[in-house]
Amino acid sequence: MKIEVVVETELDKLLLETILKAIPEAQEFEFRYFVANSRNRLSIVARTIIVGVPHPLLVVMDADTNDPELARIRKQELESYLNWVTPAQPYRILVALPELEIVFFADPSIVESKLKDGRKLTAVEQNLTQSAPKQLLQSLARERLLPDVTVLLSELTDDDITKMSQHRLFQEVVSFLKSVAPRQRSKAR
Repeated sequence: MKIEVVVETELDKLLLETILKAIPEAQEFEFRYFVANSRNRLSIVARTIIVGVPHPLLVVMDADTNDPELARIRKQELESYLNWVTPAQPYRILVALPELEIVFFADPSIVESKLKDGRKLTAVEQNLTQSAPKQLLQSLARERLLPDVTVLLSELTDDDITKMSQHRLFQEVVSFLKSVAPRQRSKAR
């Protein structure tokens, strides 16, 4: 079964692809990704797909805030925009609070094991894992303590990916996949 996926950036696409390959419930699906290249274009791309493509749609967006209420409002605005065209197929909007890169910190050991100086994250860095994960990853890469995020993705172990897949966001992905999965017919015996 095909699932259309709309994301903001190419990195978001790579991150989702990497983790979804490791989630058993995702194996029966074929994912087709659309990169909007900005949050502003995300709604336009999602609505174009929901009107023209007869497959379930998954939209993954950054909240770009740590305020859950503001994130809820942004999600609600996108839902209203998509519902304006009365979609015939199921869709789900997932909001990463504050941004998708937070899944790298589902377990701090994932990033700490990749730090070139072998240290643990400082207290300030620990705070940034929840408030500004993208900024923290970029800062560590600039300081040459961590590879670029695209390289980091390729260096993840199966254990790292499993830990990342336990993040709430991916549990919501699994919930959506289960809701749209073709029902297995039980055989009469």
